[in-house]
Amino acid sequence: MNQPTEDRIKRLEEVQRQLKEEIRQLREQRTEEIKVTRIEVASEDVVKHLDSLEQGQQEISQKQDEHFKHIKEEFTSTSKRHDEHAKGLFTHSKHIGALQEEMRGARADIANIQATQSDHGELLKNVTTKEDLNALKNVHGQKLDEHGQKLDEHSRKLDEQHDMLRQILRLLGQKPPES
Repeated sequence: MNQPTEDRIKRLEEVQRQLKEEIRQLREQRTEEIKVTRIEVASEDVVKHLDSLEQGQQEISQKQDEHFKHIKEEFTSTSKRHDEHAKGLFTHSKHIGALQEEMRGARADIANIQATQSDHGELLKNVTTKEDLNALKNVHGQKLDEHGQKLDEHSRKLDEQHDMLRQILRLLGQKPPES
């Protein structure tokens, strides 16, 4: 073998011997073991504390579950009421639309009645009244007796028309003309 290699081997052997010596010294320096009785007592306290914390967390979790259930029920109830209100509003909307249509028709009918009333007012001015017929009856005597039935029927129809016109005027809120 060559000299540098042998020197290296010797140095390595020396380093190995020194390491063995250090390990032996470290083993001798080793102290007595410490008893861990305090850790066991402390660990019991920690376990008890952890158990109480876990129980508190379970109580909080249970309360949260109850609150969530209550909120969910409230939401469901509110949602149902909202749906019912929406249906009611839709129905009311349809009814209001129908009422508006009926009001348009009623206004048209009122306009027609007012026009007819105006026409009837003009006709009433020219219609013979019952008193006029009685005066004619006296003047013409017998001719009127022959036509008496026709005149009485005509008079009755006139009375009916007068009554209807008065009712129409009352419904329209107008004062009927004095006859």
